[in-house]
Amino acid sequence: MRFSRWICLVALLFPLSLASHLTAQDAAALSVTPPPRFMRSESFGKFAAFETIALAYQRADHTGPIVWLVGAVHVGDAKYYERLEQFLDGKDLVLFESVLPRGAFGAFGATDSARARSTQDAMLFLRGILERYAREKGGYPASLADARAFATSEDSRLSRPVELSRTDAWGHALRYSASADEYALASWGSDGCEGGTGAALDLVLHARADLRAPALSKDMAKSPQHRKPKGDLYKDLADALGVSLQVKEMCYDKANWTPADLPLESVLDRLDAKGVRSATVEMLTREDSLLNTVVRFGLAMASKLPDFKRIVIEALGSAGAGVSNTSAGAEEGKDESSVIIGERNRAVLDRLRMELDVPSPPRSIAIFYGAAHMAQFDERLLSEFGMTRLDDSLRTFRAMETGELSLAQLRAQLTAAEAAYLQALTWTAESGGKKPSPKRMASLEQRVKHFTWRVDRAQTNAVFSDS
Repeated sequence: MRFSRWICLVALLFPLSLASHLTAQDAAALSVTPPPRFMRSESFGKFAAFETIALAYQRADHTGPIVWLVGAVHVGDAKYYERLEQFLDGKDLVLFESVLPRGAFGAFGATDSARARSTQDAMLFLRGILERYAREKGGYPASLADARAFATSEDSRLSRPVELSRTDAWGHALRYSASADEYALASWGSDGCEGGTGAALDLVLHARADLRAPALSKDMAKSPQHRKPKGDLYKDLADALGVSLQVKEMCYDKANWTPADLPLESVLDRLDAKGVRSATVEMLTREDSLLNTVVRFGLAMASKLPDFKRIVIEALGSAGAGVSNTSAGAEEGKDESSVIIGERNRAVLDRLRMELDVPSPPRSIAIFYGAAHMAQFDERLLSEFGMTRLDDSLRTFRAMETGELSLAQLRAQLTAAEAAYLQALTWTAESGGKKPSPKRMASLEQRVKHFTWRVDRAQTNAVFSDS
């Protein structure tokens, strides 16, 4: 099978990370230059590197908070995620992507009936954590703090959602009591007191036997129908590339990091309303799906190619350069990108407006999302929020590379390339040898530019030693 067909299979794993950009016509209509590519790659010989960027925005009069767009991909080198996290730690508020059940975004509402519904959603989200704890540990947690610690140990993105769901829409902490086999989770309504009617009615969830998995013998636990999943497709790809997973390397358990996304139920409802059968959702949420199986098989075969990592990096860079989604297409189209990108972006920007409208907004806000979302964020910040891109704010983050050399070796290669190019430029008949052709000159110039780029990136990223 041709390489390109394998890469098509691999590319299915990056539906939320393909960079997009405004067309020239869109940029002219907005009287702005096209945004930078938030995802790009560089390749030369057996070397290939892939990077994402961050860019800052502020109101045209340079007042108010600075908003950073920080693009990312789900798999990359551990050092890449370390640098991203260090960068984000310097921001007052981080809004990150995470499609979670409705109750994971906290309880709120303008009316008592809306507050009651959102409180129930938050309690049902917590119920899922409690039942998963019971299946893993053989009993319910002694406290909600224990449930939070359990959820965070599995995925640190759940830390803030669990924290948010522990408070009802009236601002009262949920009541929780448990034994090994039973628990009660309650909101005491608008008055915060036990008992009452109307808005003060107590909302109570109890353990349900039908949600509790029976204890399994050791032999049964090892059977195919009961053993734990081997991992998701992103993990399979990360293992094949020899890199890390974003959700494993980065810690989201921070008070100023909060999810800003559409709830999972809303994503599925909107896809259904558009008549779209989402391959993305099926592939990433159903391990037993046929599509999942096909992609796993293709990935296992493709990963045996000698230049697999370089091919993937080049394919991602090409996708970042070639995909073009206008904002209208992303929001009003009939395909899944109108929901997965357009409508989710709208939810983030609604949250951003809320943060900007408070009396004392954060001084700096980072929108930390997949690179595919960034072009539309860029357009909206310029056209709807009255912001401009801040000069000299661009930051690059190298996600992965292959065929890399140490900084000392790169400098030696650059020196040699510059010497060869200078020799060709100054060639005369007296120099002897064949006159360099235009093709040869272009090749030597490209080599100098390439090693200049690599030395600059190696120094900027501080990843490589001089040894």
